[in-house]
Amino acid sequence: MVHYRLYILGRYGRIAKAFDLHHPDDDHALAATDQHSHSYGMELRSGVRKVQHFPAPKEAGR
Repeated sequence: MVHYRLYILGRYGRIAKAFDLHHPDDDHALAATDQHSHSYGMELRSGVRKVQHFPAPKEAGR
């Protein structure tokens, strides 16, 4: 299993919350991010490697 961290970003782009995830590969880790909601964006990392950045949903930019 590979260790991942999912960072939930706050209003100003800073980390508001982090979750430790363990999955066999990037594809499984990316699928698991669907369980997490966010208003200002998320970032999935494995160590120092950025796996994926998820931008804020359109309605959050009001």
